[in-house]
Amino acid sequence: MRIHPVGYRVILISLLLIVILNLLLVIILSFSLLLLIFIIPSLILFVLILRFFRYPDRKPVLHSPKSVLAAADGLIVAIEDIHDEQFFKGSAIQISTFMSPYNVHLNWVPVDATAKEVVYMPGKYLLARNPKSSMLNEMACVSFITDHGQQVVVKQIAGIAARRVLPFLKAGDKCKQGDELGFIRFGSRVDILLPPDAKIFVKIGDKPRGVHTVLAELP
Repeated sequence: MRIHPVGYRVILISLLLIVILNLLLVIILSFSLLLLIFIIPSLILFVLILRFFRYPDRKPVLHSPKSVLAAADGLIVAIEDIHDEQFFKGSAIQISTFMSPYNVHLNWVPVDATAKEVVYMPGKYLLARNPKSSMLNEMACVSFITDHGQQVVVKQIAGIAARRVLPFLKAGDKCKQGDELGFIRFGSRVDILLPPDAKIFVKIGDKPRGVHTVLAELP
């Protein structure tokens, strides 16, 4: 299992803390059965942290040039018409994917496009399933202009457990479907905003696979 570089520091700190804690427990409890009650869960926690930062070798599935691929693994929790004043200056369709701590948390660019604008916004840490998280939580937003002149916005949104959004792009970057968009630590949500006349291929409850599932087609 490959580990994404953004996880190296967290994994090292976690390993040091677990080792120190277990050494202290060995000194205090000697080698009693009670010691296993603490050591085994700490080892399981460390394995879960390693798994969270896994780095899959994910290649985009080729589709129509106007296809919008999933930017994240997870669960579709919302598909709705919205009014977006910040980027679209009007109507848009929002597709929201909730990522549990068990999903891959690397996010990908869903379209061939240029990153027109990259905006970081501090905020709250509401449960990522909460519809208000799209407006109130910490997030990083990337506004793309596709090779066909269409606008697509991707929002990486922190959740109640995710306390850090790590965008990888900057304004002016030219991107291909499947390029790395960013990483969100420990449970979160990704919203994709599309033109109102985009054709949607998924429904609430679907479980998309990043850069493999086609969410929509641009007009």
